[in-house]
Amino acid sequence: MSGTQNRNVYTEHPLIERQQTYVLERKLVTIHSEDRDVCSWPNSSLFEITLPQQLTNVQSIRLIESNFPSVNNVFTNTNQNIKLTFSLSGSGPYTITIDEGFYSPFQLANELTNKMNQAVSQDIPSYTNFAVIYHEVNQKIWFGNKSETFTLLFNTTENYSVNGNTYENCKVLPPNELSTCMTTKWGLPYYLGFNREEYDNPTPTTDDLNYEYKKATDADYTWLQVTGTGYYIVAPNVISIFGETAFYMDLFKYNDMDELMPYPRRTNASVDNSYGGRVNNAFAKIPILGIPVSQYFDSRNSMLQNMSQFFPPLERLSKIKIRLRYHDGRLVDFSNCDFNFTLEFDLYRDEMARDLRLRVPAQYRM
Repeated sequence: MSGTQNRNVYTEHPLIERQQTYVLERKLVTIHSEDRDVCSWPNSSLFEITLPQQLTNVQSIRLIESNFPSVNNVFTNTNQNIKLTFSLSGSGPYTITIDEGFYSPFQLANELTNKMNQAVSQDIPSYTNFAVIYHEVNQKIWFGNKSETFTLLFNTTENYSVNGNTYENCKVLPPNELSTCMTTKWGLPYYLGFNREEYDNPTPTTDDLNYEYKKATDADYTWLQVTGTGYYIVAPNVISIFGETAFYMDLFKYNDMDELMPYPRRTNASVDNSYGGRVNNAFAKIPILGIPVSQYFDSRNSMLQNMSQFFPPLERLSKIKIRLRYHDGRLVDFSNCDFNFTLEFDLYRDEMARDLRLRVPAQYRM
């Protein structure tokens, strides 16, 4: 008899291994800006809400659709881009402030013409020699004067007062104020297509300046009727009037998107390197798809691509705090217009495994 014993392992009651099986439950929560407590959260870009029910074992959160108003006022005091400074030969400097809002290129050119002439009229009554136009073909702003040379002082540091605090226009507003100057969107001249320079050498002309791409019989064919010798300056870059192209949604404690700090300097240097990155700094990136005044709708089947996942899952979730901001930290100003969006919460639910067989009637396949 060998040393190996024969054992009868047969049993009529075998043990069935318990498998850990879960079902993923989808819970949708729709949120409107008017759902917030306006006494505690007067700004619709920053608020906290309590969910209708406490959610447990949260595996992921996703923004699946949104409906926001397009009231993106590009030129505002908060954005620090409504001032520019210039001078005439022998007078000035003058600083003008354009009205806040959203402009077409032609509206912006007319606004600049009127404000510049009004500024000089304080010293020279009824002054009308300035003419600013938008050239549709090369998409650039042209500054012209009928008879006097002028200087565009676009290297001037304009000062703005925001909520009682004064900031230079080359700094990002709190909470992400930088000590170095912004390389883009640093002031009104940037949007007009100019660099941060002094333009003190306008081109002289003894001939009237015309819209050459128009008919000579058109009423506005001549845009600068020269008296003796006129002068003009053409922007080196095309005009930029659309402002921000996207904003970010933050879910405090539940963000999963990394961001870089804007306006880095000397990123390859070992000294004064201003490179910076922010980990888990945003929840969703929302493109601005419309121009004022309109509304735009987006969904995860279109442009929205975001999801925050949690492992292990969140044990319970009853409140969420939301912030809507631009890349540089400024809160989005919706001008008291309502908006809404829908969040999807995926929840783990423990279950006993079941092998279900489902018969689909033939007519359902039509």
